[in-house]
This record gives sequence, structure tokens and C-alpha cells, in this order.
Amino acid sequence: MAQPPKVDNELFARDYAKCVLCYKCVEACGTDAQNTFAIAVAGRGFEARISTELDVPLTDSACVFCGNCIGVCPTGALVFKSEFDLRRAGQWDESRQRETTTICPYCGVGCALTLHVQDERIVKVTSPLDSSVTEGHLCIKGRFGWQYAGAGSGEKAEKAQRGDTEGAEERGGKKGKRRGKKEAKE
Repeated sequence: MAQPPKVDNELFARDYAKCVLCYKCVEACGTDAQNTFAIAVAGRGFEARISTELDVPLTDSACVFCGNCIGVCPTGALVFKSEFDLRRAGQWDESRQRETTTICPYCGVGCALTLHVQDERIVKVTSPLDSSVTEGHLCIKGRFGWQYAGAGSGEKAEKAQRGDTEGAEERGGKKGKRRGKKEAKE
């Protein structure tokens, strides 16, 4: 089913015209990694498609913006917004990118990160599939917390370095407040 790309947050874009319904993103969002079940298969037969619950924008769904769906998508239907924007501008060039493996600075788990750098700027972060710690999966801080790198000094950069997710969650959605209300009801 042809749809225009959906860009309803600052962290990633969804271009379902590239989707082959492999369901890897649904599994990563479900029992394979995150257990949030923010995306699922909607419709039946030829009308089947990947969607959020009730087809709401991603920012209003149960998504925690971990990006694990991006990590498993084989077709580029789910991509980092930075990659989406650079591709649209004709500036995405993997031949000019270098990869550096490091350890995530946010907590003590020790997740392996692969920084993809183009023109001295981090353009995306992945995790090696063969990492015994992450097996390719990351949280919002590991996958998207790199925006503070190269940001210079200032309050926003300092918050990101301390691991304050407020900025990352604001770029992705309203998760902190919404999830708190839901948990309070239970």
C-alpha cells in the first residue's frame, strides 16, 4: 500500500512504501527486544500494513523511541531522521563515512556502539549484532543520545552528557508524562 513517508518526530522516519512486511520491526518492538508493542500489523490480506495502534502518530503511541525497529529493518523503510534528511538532500554518502566502535557513556551496562561519522558529524549510531551485551539492540540514550556530541557547551549539551533523557524524549515524543499516567492508573 503506497503511503508518503511519515516524519512525525525528530528521531526517525517511516517510509512504508519500502516495507516488504517482513515483520522484523514488529518482533523487535514486541517480544524480541523492547516489549512495548507500539507497532503491529494492521489490516488483512492485501490491506496488511505496519502501523501504530489505531494508526496514531508515533509520538502518541506506546513507542519509547529505542530505535530497535530501525536496527532490524532490511529495506530502509525505517531510518534515522538524520539519514532520511541527508538522503533527501542528496548528501548521504556511505563511502565518506567511517565507523568507530565505542562503549555507551550513559550507564554501566557497557553497550557497544558503532558511530557512523560523515563530514566530522555523527549521522547515526548502531550496535554490533555480535555484541554479547546488546545483540544489536539499544535504548533511546544509546541510539539517539549522540546529538550532544559536537554541540559545544551549554545547558542542553550538559544535560545530554549527564544522561538526562528530557531532551531526547522531547525530540521523540511525550513518553515520560504519558507512560507515568498509564502506570499510575494500573
